[in-house]
Amino acid sequence: MWLDNEFIDIYIVNDGRKIKVKRDTSLLEILDISKLKKDIPIVAGKINNRLTNLRHKLRQSSKVEFISLVHPEGYRVYQNSISFLLRMAVNEIFPKSRLKIEHSISKGLYCEIVENREINEEDVKKLKDKMLEFVEYDLPVEKIKTYLDEVRDFFKRTKQEDKLRLFKYTNPHTIDIYYCGNYKNYSDCPLAPSTGILKSFEIYPYNGGFIVVIPEPYSDASIPKFFPQSNLFSVFHEYESWLRALRLEDIGALNELIVNGKEDEVIWTSESLHEKKFAQIADGIKEKGANIVLIAGPSSSGKTTSSKRLAIHLRVNNINSFPISLDDYFLDRDKTPRDENGDYDFESLYALDLELLRDHFEKIIKMKPIKLPKYNFHTGKREWKKETFKREKNEVVIFEGIHAINPELIKNIPAEKIAKIYVSPLTTLSMDDHNRIPTTDVRLIRRIVRDYLFRGYSALDTLKRWDSVRKGEQKYIFPYQNDADFFFNSALVYELAVLKRYAEPLLYRISSEYPEYSEARRLLKFLSYFQDINPDQVPSTSILREFIGKSGFRY
Repeated sequence: MWLDNEFIDIYIVNDGRKIKVKRDTSLLEILDISKLKKDIPIVAGKINNRLTNLRHKLRQSSKVEFISLVHPEGYRVYQNSISFLLRMAVNEIFPKSRLKIEHSISKGLYCEIVENREINEEDVKKLKDKMLEFVEYDLPVEKIKTYLDEVRDFFKRTKQEDKLRLFKYTNPHTIDIYYCGNYKNYSDCPLAPSTGILKSFEIYPYNGGFIVVIPEPYSDASIPKFFPQSNLFSVFHEYESWLRALRLEDIGALNELIVNGKEDEVIWTSESLHEKKFAQIADGIKEKGANIVLIAGPSSSGKTTSSKRLAIHLRVNNINSFPISLDDYFLDRDKTPRDENGDYDFESLYALDLELLRDHFEKIIKMKPIKLPKYNFHTGKREWKKETFKREKNEVVIFEGIHAINPELIKNIPAEKIAKIYVSPLTTLSMDDHNRIPTTDVRLIRRIVRDYLFRGYSALDTLKRWDSVRKGEQKYIFPYQNDADFFFNSALVYELAVLKRYAEPLLYRISSEYPEYSEARRLLKFLSYFQDINPDQVPSTSILREFIGKSGFRY
């Protein structure tokens, strides 16, 4: 009966206005009618907290939010749209080649074209010119919902084995296929409504492939400068080579092993690789002769377990260690800096007592006694441990925390006295050739599970906090990751198949009344591609135990 009305009410979240439009008006048309100020391009919309394509037509009164390319969700839409544009260009210039979108590096995406030769500057220029040509034409990007059998047939005809593997063990009712001009393909994310929006990108040749750079989230939409990060790139490359050797490049290949009962091989091989890396880092620390070991990395990277497993390998090298958490050096809450919203900014470097830390670093190196702080998170006050600590000969002190290798923190320490380790799950497992698994998603799912199991926070609480965490990482952590002496990739190729059974019920609890609903839906869709692995198979020493419990280490 309610469909008899010709007009519907639209509440625009961005500016709080309410307008009337005809039923079956698209978000793109509503955006035009609203005259909303668009200093930064709008790439998507949210209808009642569901992220969707701007060509979507509304059938009933709704709450609508327009999303720009620098909004975290808009950034994902824009990145996937640029990926689609790139695929269109590769399809024309290298029609018989295979494009692989590998991983993020230095504010960009590293890509390769597999055709038995390295891509040169001329090839990259051709790709960029073709993409800009599509942008100039402002071609519409349309979406069609397609049944699974039809999609599988399409992937067979176009010889996309990676996508056939992805959809072999998952059974969505329909799948979104996007098409633009003569090109069509699957996208796991809504895309921009036309190619004309996709003006902001740059491409650089890099290590036999190329880097695609786009504006960052929370920015002014300018294209960031690309800085080569050779150390970090080598870590990604090493892990990719390892996965290729095991024929484990994507989710479909992992699922095949799980379904065939071979997940234990994947688990033990992954854990053995971690063991090997810890041994190599311990050897490097001994060779350097450092007195202080600093372990840094973004949230939910596994820094705490890394410090404990490293301590074991140092002991094998006849080096004792003493662990200290940077969290114990927080300032009293009334001295903690606040963010732009007036909330306590615990992600800031300046939430730490830098003066006390520098004093302790100096005394540790000189083997002088220090009185250790203990931060009380309930009272927001610093307390002091009764016993003092003095570093002994043949002993290192391991400081672990997100800011541990920030140059502001360690500027007065002689470089030869410290060993800097950067820890992060640098994921190289892909969904398929064109849809990668962001490292950020792995860390977010880890944190959702840990926050619920051990910190009393719901998935909604974690998602609400995540933007603040990400802003802090971009400002205080990522700029210094390439300064590390050692890199430890804490990713486990099998972990999302384990985390799935913990995270899914938590995400299902987030209802559509919350802005975080669209992110919960996205993560649920992502996790649906994985076959389950029983957590009982995870070793007690695994980094994964830091997030799911029953670790062999004390925290």
